[in-house]
Amino acid sequence: GFGLMAAATGLAAAVVPLLSGWLHDTVQWQWPFILVATCYIFTLIAALFGIQPVHTNRPAKFDLFGTLIGSTSIMAVFLGLIKMPYWGMITSLNGADIPTWLTFTYPISPAFFLTITGLSLFICFIFQQIRFERRYGHALLPIRWFQNRASRKGFIILSLMYIVLGGSSFVIVTYLQVAISLSSAHSGAIILLFSAFMIGFSILIPALFKHHPPKRLCQIAFLAIMLSGVILLLSSLDNQIVVSFYLGMMLLGAAMGTLASQCPVIITNALGERDAEQSGGLQATVRNIGLVVGISLFGGINQWTLEHTIRSNNEIPTYYPRAFVEALHDTPHIPYVDNLRVMDITKQFGLDSHQSNYLIQIKAQSRVKAFNFTMMTLITIALLGWYISLGVKSNKVPIGSPLPRICAKNRSKVVNSSAQRQVNDSL
Repeated sequence: GFGLMAAATGLAAAVVPLLSGWLHDTVQWQWPFILVATCYIFTLIAALFGIQPVHTNRPAKFDLFGTLIGSTSIMAVFLGLIKMPYWGMITSLNGADIPTWLTFTYPISPAFFLTITGLSLFICFIFQQIRFERRYGHALLPIRWFQNRASRKGFIILSLMYIVLGGSSFVIVTYLQVAISLSSAHSGAIILLFSAFMIGFSILIPALFKHHPPKRLCQIAFLAIMLSGVILLLSSLDNQIVVSFYLGMMLLGAAMGTLASQCPVIITNALGERDAEQSGGLQATVRNIGLVVGISLFGGINQWTLEHTIRSNNEIPTYYPRAFVEALHDTPHIPYVDNLRVMDITKQFGLDSHQSNYLIQIKAQSRVKAFNFTMMTLITIALLGWYISLGVKSNKVPIGSPLPRICAKNRSKVVNSSAQRQVNDSL
């Protein structure tokens, strides 16, 4: 089951961007959003009427206040992380398009304000959940899940996996389609290669290695991510990729499929039967947060490296027109564009051929340097995940409700054997 869920994630990651891009190019930009909304509607209907509900005791009280502050905190963190490259990380960027209802935070960046506010609300949500669980015996976010060492490490590994998945997918597609200007078909083929290996390994690993502990499989997967990061870094050039880039994508997809099939196993094995059923909601939340954090982290590093490389160049202020230098200084962020768009910019400022060619060269070098920095980030996160996976216990018997049943069976065997001995002695 976990393998099929991971395969569905990989399939969606491959099909939805390609289909949305095709609809955007051939029809109108609204159709991709209509497609996604339609899929959500059918999924909601199927979840409400097609899935048999779990038979559990009804909670004594629904935590409405916890739901409000929990969802508000997550939404604030999401919006803050997504808008950091455009509004500024800590202080507001000059010329940034900031909504009027958030201008009161100036000179602090609204993205930083939203992120801090969301984190503060989430801390309040945790304390509120502790009090609610003590009073009513249940909570939206049971704190005992994080007091369990194996469960805690499982959620951390799951979040790191989705940070890598969201961030690497974002920067790789951007690099392929913008930095080296690959066609949509070529870029789509590379992403499909990644998704095919993710889907295949997410199904094959649970079937072929079901007797191997998840701890060992996660360690191997994180080592594969580190190796794939090194291969992708060495295979990326200013205007093209080498053949080994495909090997790196296959290795990355295989590692992600392995992690996607094993992380839920670690979490559910560490929890009891009832908690394992309830943990699906938190796993979905961790997935969404991990994807957003990954896109924001990798995208922010990508954009920051690009801007730092161009702004720190000493040739541009010396040999380029004053109007161009001032425009470069005043712009809040340098756009991540391809060489054709750079040529249009050079024509707007009347640059000669030497200045235009040099600017295109600097832009290409900054793009590949930014991609390499994101791959270093990927390697670092994979190293952290490998270290955390060392502490995962290799539990083969779930902790919780199945354990008492096993113990009861063992006790009955002991009682029966002792009774048989007494009968034999009497005879």
